Amino acid sequence: MKKIFLLLLLFVTHISFSQENKIKGYIVDAKNDTIKCTFIGISNMFNKKLLNPAAVCDKKITIQLENGDEYSYKPFALNSIHIYISENPYNMPYLPFNTTGFQEIKFVGLKEDNYKYFYREIIVGKISIYHKYNQDMRANLTTKEIFVKDDEIKNVSSFSYRDDIGSMIIDYPELFKLWIDGNKNYKLNQSLQVIELYNEHFKNIQK
Repeated sequence: MKKIFLLLLLFVTHISFSQENKIKGYIVDAKNDTIKCTFIGISNMFNKKLLNPAAVCDKKITIQLENGDEYSYKPFALNSIHIYISENPYNMPYLPFNTTGFQEIKFVGLKEDNYKYFYREIIVGKISIYHKYNQDMRANLTTKEIFVKDDEIKNVSSFSYRDDIGSMIIDYPELFKLWIDGNKNYKLNQSLQVIELYNEHFKNIQK
């Protein structure tokens, strides 16, 4: 019986080591220095090689350097977090592949919420969009969109989504009219495209 127990223990240990945290990337610190690292404690609970994005959207992140040293950082202490993933089990949107075949996700802290959490950066411009991930007891991932304009987080409700987005782009009347007219021009799930058009418009004006 003891032999069976020991064999079982060795088997479980082997699985644990074979699935050790392999999530790598780098951070950019407050001095703008780039530090390559492995991220600790952000793995999927069933597969340590897969990312749990909700674990990144926390109040701190822990990294391990090549020499084994570990450091923890709160959002105000870092300019950004960059994580490489090869699989996307939660079907997170907007993940273009880079030249090495990996996908890179960027997370940042926001001064607009006093650096409470790390958020995934989606769009940066006159209107910026970030994602905050949460995970329920069944390990289902939910996404909250965070909109920032004029150094302020804008309230966007699922019940008044079109109107709330419209209130942010009203200073671009042509686009506002197309968006607010309803599904015949832009569906609700095309809000990202609308924000990109908005940002590009004002970028061209500044030029």
